[in-house]
Amino acid sequence: MTPWMRKIHKWIGLLIGLQLVLWMSSGFMMSFLDAEKVRGREFRAAPAAKKPWPADALPVSGIVAKSAPVQSISTGWLLDRAVYRLKEEKASRLVDARTGQRVELDAALAQRLAVASYHGPGTPKVAELVERSLETRAHEGKVWRVDFSDAEETTVYLSQHGDVLEHRNSTWRLFDIFWMLHIMDYSGRQDFNNALVVSAAVGGFWLALSGFWLLFTSFSLAEFIPKRWRGTRSLMVHAPDGSRLRSLRAHTGDTVYVAMAQQGLQLPSNCGGGQSCGLCEVRVRGSAPPATSADRALLPAAKIEAGCRLACNLALDRNLDIEVRGGAEPRTRTS
Repeated sequence: MTPWMRKIHKWIGLLIGLQLVLWMSSGFMMSFLDAEKVRGREFRAAPAAKKPWPADALPVSGIVAKSAPVQSISTGWLLDRAVYRLKEEKASRLVDARTGQRVELDAALAQRLAVASYHGPGTPKVAELVERSLETRAHEGKVWRVDFSDAEETTVYLSQHGDVLEHRNSTWRLFDIFWMLHIMDYSGRQDFNNALVVSAAVGGFWLALSGFWLLFTSFSLAEFIPKRWRGTRSLMVHAPDGSRLRSLRAHTGDTVYVAMAQQGLQLPSNCGGGQSCGLCEVRVRGSAPPATSADRALLPAAKIEAGCRLACNLALDRNLDIEVRGGAEPRTRTS
């Protein structure tokens, strides 16, 4: 089970690690961007002073009496025009507070409202009524869009009632990409509890548990006993042709890989004795100990039957004679 657990742990760790890199780098970039530009405040005009409601405005009762059943009514201003905003069951509309006439928000009026909310150097383009997009994802329905020709490529969005909804610009758009990577919501860019985030959280939790389990299983009981209390075992190392390479004494419980490395003989390995590469193969002369799960995962059945084992997983619980099939290079010591 351990070799498979190592592989799964490695690949899930890679995926979680990549997401952590994206999370940290996107967080850094978001903190680096100008917050005022991200919020759309750079070229946004200050709200106009509140105007007194005109004395000659028609009473609400008269407006309601001439319309379909109204769910709610509010007052407001479209530039210098006082209006009532009526919300009906299926639609909403604007009514001039002085004349009682319906007010249609067309492209020309939308452009004027956008210009009134903007104090930058750009000039406005023609207003367009557009469908909801990522830039207006917090609002429902169609909106008016007015682009300005400034360095930040500012866009002003207005509701069909004339309310200024958003000021978007190139800095916000860059921020929004990093935000998408940060919260892993690649479609709506606003859901903190999307399936990818939950999966990453579960994967990270499993990674921690499996890492703890792999760490625990990598220790042997002998490693918790001081070496002076463990005694020693003999290890006879032979070359493939049968000639003796070295006669060693090592502490009981040490692996063959560690015992040889401590005596200056380095077996081939890409994992440093981590039971994952299968290169430190040796053959036990005489009766070989039972094969472990790592042996079975990395060595062919025929070799296991012939007494081959992984040196990194072969403990010196008794005196052993082994044959180093892949050779053993003397380890160079550096001063």
